[in-house]
Amino acid sequence: MSGALVRKGLELFKDDFTTTKQGSSKKKKDPMKLISTNRKGVKRQLRRLHKQQAHSASTRKKSKVALECVHKHKLQDHTETSLKYFLSAPQTTHTDTVQKILEHQKGKLSKNQAPKPKEEKEGTVFTDRDFDKFEEEYVGFWE
Repeated sequence: MSGALVRKGLELFKDDFTTTKQGSSKKKKDPMKLISTNRKGVKRQLRRLHKQQAHSASTRKKSKVALECVHKHKLQDHTETSLKYFLSAPQTTHTDTVQKILEHQKGKLSKNQAPKPKEEKEGTVFTDRDFDKFEEEYVGFWE
């Protein structure tokens, strides 16, 4: 019984729910109503209105086209092609390449760096005796 009452109430108020405006049929505004009532400058105002209407229509079209391009590219899914590529790639890599990658991925901090090999001090060919002998000869030469 309550369902029947609801249906009858909807039938009575059906006209209130329908909208009078149609979304697809847009009426163009009369340009003469948009212009002021002054007699001077009517042609100039008409030209300005036509330019504004043409510009707004062109920007609407451009933005719609740009949005369509973005949506078209956004909806593409490349995961399957990427998986096929990675699965078909050879599984072995060269050791030189691996070493270069690992070296590059090491951190820049000193704690992450490998210790540098210590440089050995180079010894001289001359001994202390040779230096003493040279000193004696040099000092004796100037005296």
